[in-house]
Amino acid sequence: MHSFQHDGDTYPMPAGFAGLSCEDWFYRLEQIRDQVMHADSANLQPVRNADGDMLDPEEVVLLQCGFASGRHWEAFRSWGVMAWAQTLRTNPTDLEFRMGGIARERIMAEKGAAMSGPGGALSPVEGVSLEQWAALQAAVASGKDISGLLAQAGIDRAKWDRVSAEWMARMSTDTTMAIATAYGNAFAGAAQGQFGGHAAQAAAAGVGGNVGAEPIPFERFVQIQEAMGAAANRGEDATAVLAEFGLSPMDWGNVGMYWNKRMQQEATKYHQLYVHYSDHYRRLYA
Repeated sequence: MHSFQHDGDTYPMPAGFAGLSCEDWFYRLEQIRDQVMHADSANLQPVRNADGDMLDPEEVVLLQCGFASGRHWEAFRSWGVMAWAQTLRTNPTDLEFRMGGIARERIMAEKGAAMSGPGGALSPVEGVSLEQWAALQAAVASGKDISGLLAQAGIDRAKWDRVSAEWMARMSTDTTMAIATAYGNAFAGAAQGQFGGHAAQAAAAGVGGNVGAEPIPFERFVQIQEAMGAAANRGEDATAVLAEFGLSPMDWGNVGMYWNKRMQQEATKYHQLYVHYSDHYRRLYA
């Protein structure tokens, strides 16, 4: 196939997609989307169009990836999602969210692996890995004593402060979000708090895996979100709202990890439920 049709127009088929499995097709799509998102920070050669005008970095990336324009890119994305949905006899929205989520996790894992070598942004700080730092942070967030944790780990307070400052600095300057993603997974993987096990399983399984049982019902999740939003609008402390529901910030983060993965697995179902519950509780708390 050398071309495809979308909304009555015919476009050339971009290179690199022929013969791919569904998962690899979405992975390639997300790779290009990721390149476009970070085009401003890429070292791209200037390119001019037929009129002599300089192309934006995003347009240069798309051109390098085989797309004549942003319209060509959007048409191909929409056509491809529909084509795969018809082939697999599934809902196109559910397919796009699920496969897109799997692809993004794969891309972030690859970025993290590339940063993990000697001298890389994910290499240990004074012998403390990101995973160890995240696990200690999670334990502290769950209410455990920092002094005892550091003593058990053989880390003095001065070293801990230096290590924490360096990891925070690395995360704040990492435009790829690979460090923050790895930290979030490691934090959840520490399985701290009353829903720590749920978060750990969801983080390990990812969008494509079995995230396990619900920590709290979805309706309750949306209700708490709306209650916190209403409190914030009134200038009140959102943490106090969590306490009213018997949750700590750690618990809420763990619940969020679970439902973030679950919603990507069944996007249509949970979008409809979210709109229904959100409207109800927004009116209630208003």
